[in-house]
Amino acid sequence: MENIEYLNNEYDDCETINLDAFNNNDISFDAYVRVPHNTGPGGYVYTYGTLTVWYNSGSAAVPLQEYGINDTHWTYTDSFAYLDIPTIYLSLDYSLFDDTEGGGIFIVYHESIQEFMRESCENQITFPKFSISPENVSLNCGDDSEITFYVENENNTPGELIYVWNVGSGWLRDGEPVSYFETTTSSVTLQPVSFPPSDVKVEPEVVNGENFQQLISSVTISDFNPNFDISGDNYVCDTGIYAFNNLPNGISIQSVSTSNPNIATATLDGSTGEITVTKVADGIITLSAVLQNSCNQTATQTKENIQIGLPSSVFNATITGNNFVCQGQNYTYTLSGANHPCVSSVVWSVSSNLNIVSQDSNTITVSQNIFDNQYAGLITASIPGTAIEVEQGVWVGVPSNAGLTIQKIDTYDFYVGTWTQLKANFTPLTYEANDPLDVTFEWQIPNSMVRNYADTAYKDVNPNSSGQLTIGVRAVCDCGNGEWSYRTFEVDSDSGGGGNELTPID
Repeated sequence: MENIEYLNNEYDDCETINLDAFNNNDISFDAYVRVPHNTGPGGYVYTYGTLTVWYNSGSAAVPLQEYGINDTHWTYTDSFAYLDIPTIYLSLDYSLFDDTEGGGIFIVYHESIQEFMRESCENQITFPKFSISPENVSLNCGDDSEITFYVENENNTPGELIYVWNVGSGWLRDGEPVSYFETTTSSVTLQPVSFPPSDVKVEPEVVNGENFQQLISSVTISDFNPNFDISGDNYVCDTGIYAFNNLPNGISIQSVSTSNPNIATATLDGSTGEITVTKVADGIITLSAVLQNSCNQTATQTKENIQIGLPSSVFNATITGNNFVCQGQNYTYTLSGANHPCVSSVVWSVSSNLNIVSQDSNTITVSQNIFDNQYAGLITASIPGTAIEVEQGVWVGVPSNAGLTIQKIDTYDFYVGTWTQLKANFTPLTYEANDPLDVTFEWQIPNSMVRNYADTAYKDVNPNSSGQLTIGVRAVCDCGNGEWSYRTFEVDSDSGGGGNELTPID
């Protein structure tokens, strides 16, 4: 293919031809065919056949025009014959091509007698193709930064181009509101002023020629993902004040709530932006606030794990210290687990057998009240305004003999020469907070043989003689020996092998 022309522009063989329209694209060229020429004996004749113009549609080659060739269409030299036909004119249309990117044209000469064939190089054909960048724009609400939109002429469509822009509303160009305008440049810089602004649309056109497909840059508003902290304490005793510090203009608080209104409620002061959380019961809540921007987008911000009232650790507070209080000494006890901002004070109290030497919010020092011989004692810490009472039981002084008794085990009587088991029982008045009783026993057992046990509450007794036998027992603790308790038994002589019976005298 020679002397290829399109829009008065010449193209070389095999060169790409960029079309400027989808319809009626007139292309002309001369068909150059040269074949060997030999008319002597045994020579070849290539002058009868067809010349076909083909176009490659993108998926297959299809004949476009066909010309019958005979010996009148040639000029001859000594060695070659040259095809001599008029210039070929074509009108290429978008509908000829399967591939939207275009295709190509080429010519084939087929000599019909000797099956001689020659094929030209292919000239690629492109149709107009434009794209806009950015194709999608995501704006943060209120962000008025300028944005430049570009139109790319991807297939180098020839000719003088203009660009018809339709940007709707919400844009400024060079500081002035714009909606519909034309440019000779392929880019434009716009500034958003209202949100969301319209999509940006542009239609490339060839001057005095064809209009091309409208391009659209889709403009959207980005998701509203604020990151503002709710300021305020992590606890509320009765009421607490919370707020957002330095919220930007255009962002407001729409509503507030708590995760559990049975534990605490939240109210908003619209004039100050302060959030008041009010205690209903003890527990833990999450405070939530719904923010709204000037584009009417909303997002929720939270403050988690706010302790309302007293935590469980305060309810489980303990008093630590010695489990006994001896006469003449002071003992200090400490309240642990109640140190919380909502605990402003502690009220201490003790049982009647104790004296308070000193006290503060965390400790109390006590001593024995020598005028009260009750063995079990109680120290109590109460938190005002609550039902919380923390108790610690103690043993005070030495055990009295109140509640101390001697029991004869089984039904055997006391006889001289016979073993009988005794048990000491000590049951003083106690408090629920007292630890299990921790005492040992000392015995006074005269005129008898005695067998001991690891448990000092038990003794085996074998009287040496009949008559009255008085036995004493007392309890022993960390503070010393308690008072004696006595019981008198009658011991009988053994008659009939039974020995002497020991009968208590009440």
